[in-house]
Amino acid sequence: MNTSPAPRYPKSNTLEDLAQIKADLREQIVLKKNNIEQLSTEIFSPLSSVSTGFSLLKNLKTGMAIFNGVLLGIKIMRKFKRFFHRNR
Repeated sequence: MNTSPAPRYPKSNTLEDLAQIKADLREQIVLKKNNIEQLSTEIFSPLSSVSTGFSLLKNLKTGMAIFNGVLLGIKIMRKFKRFFHRNR
């Protein structure tokens, strides 16, 4: 990160001086904005090498949860069938 002090500008500001100051400040803003964007992508981007093992486990865990849900649904349906068939 560049922490250099702001450049000194002449005290007598003409229109050309103000235009140059404005251009310099816009350039500094663009540079800082690009630096912030780069740092934020480095900080918040997912780690691809570490996440492959976790994604496999996540998929396995999701599959097991679906399987358990289906089994539970089948068991509940059987219980309801038995309950309603007894009353006849």
